[in-house]
Amino acid sequence: MRKRISGIFLCVTAAALAFPTLGQLARTRPTIPRSPYTAHYKITRTQKLSDGNVIRNESTEISAVDSQGRQMTATTGALPFGGDSLRTTIFVFDPIARTHTVWSSPGHQVTVGSMPEPGASRICTASSTDADPNTKGVRSERPKPVFEALGTDTIQGIEARGRRITTTYPAGEIGNQYPLVTTSEVWTATAPALSGMIVRETSDDPRTGTRSKELVSYEQGDPDAAIFQPPASYEIVKNTTETSCTTQTISAPQQ
Repeated sequence: MRKRISGIFLCVTAAALAFPTLGQLARTRPTIPRSPYTAHYKITRTQKLSDGNVIRNESTEISAVDSQGRQMTATTGALPFGGDSLRTTIFVFDPIARTHTVWSSPGHQVTVGSMPEPGASRICTASSTDADPNTKGVRSERPKPVFEALGTDTIQGIEARGRRITTTYPAGEIGNQYPLVTTSEVWTATAPALSGMIVRETSDDPRTGTRSKELVSYEQGDPDAAIFQPPASYEIVKNTTETSCTTQTISAPQQ
């Protein structure tokens, strides 16, 4: 009987090593590819001051995804105290080259950062100057947001599903005299090929005012490949903010 039980145990152990775990299956399951598109947005920020004055700023955003999975976001807005001067900030995420790139126009530099290789985990430790000895062992409980489903709506011909997030900060949580409530709504496309695409986004925070992001137009098809590349004349600067992190490679168990 003992030999039979041992044999069953060896078979179960071998099967566990031969087949991936549920976590491995979740990481390796195929994803539905996005359809390439270019989306144009209008962003409006409004802040009411205590004296009744109102500050209103408008900007535009272009978000594009190509058939290779590259993503580009370009935001154009007025410079502070710059009159009619505009600046565009471009962010590109390239999953093939495993890089994220940022530059501005006008400008002269482009910052390029690298992502860790698949299967690698990073361990980052804070410097001693970041630690506060008075808060050692004390964990602050953040207010828990409340989520509310808003159903579906059609925006610019795209069906989207909405969700409202409400967060209440109790009196004294962040120095506030009375409870402070912030709300935000996010509407994303329901079509699998457009998964994650935002068609409407709003937020209301008494500390910073209101912000709205509305889809203005939408074009299907691959965007011009040039939008994913910074100007050739720009100086390339490597992002070194991750140098203090230790990278470890997680190997699969040997069979």
